[in-house]
Amino acid sequence: MWWWVPPSNCLKPPQESAKKGRYPCTPMFKFAVIGHPIHHSMSPLLHRTLFELTGLEGCYEAVDVAPDDLDSWLSEAAQSGVMGFNATIPHKVGLLSACDRVSDEAHLIGAVNTVKAHAPTGAVEWHGLNTDHTGFISALSPAQQTKLKERLSGHDWQRWV
Repeated sequence: MWWWVPPSNCLKPPQESAKKGRYPCTPMFKFAVIGHPIHHSMSPLLHRTLFELTGLEGCYEAVDVAPDDLDSWLSEAAQSGVMGFNATIPHKVGLLSACDRVSDEAHLIGAVNTVKAHAPTGAVEWHGLNTDHTGFISALSPAQQTKLKERLSGHDWQRWV
């Protein structure tokens, strides 16, 4: 079973009154962050603020998805029009096999943390990516990035530094 964390209460655990298995909003852009547990995530606050600042009609919800419910949630999310989602523990590894396509970076890293819906023929395909490495690398100073490149010389990782 999965639980939508109520938008007005995104920093507290989901309540019994939360809608079960249905996306609680109907804006043009629907996004989510999934995890188990997920009530602690600041992602909804961040993304809702960005929607508000840019004037885009969007919704970003926290969804508590138990590991055994990942496949059924993906199906429900596709039917509900979710355009993409971020994933945290425990789903990053499970999404490697649950996604229809996975980027080279995600395969190399061994985890997916960002998933986008792709529907060229009408049926939704989930494309998994990993953006953790870009955040990590951008936090390094230029000197640290150079040192990292030197250490990774000759490895596949080097092309992303």
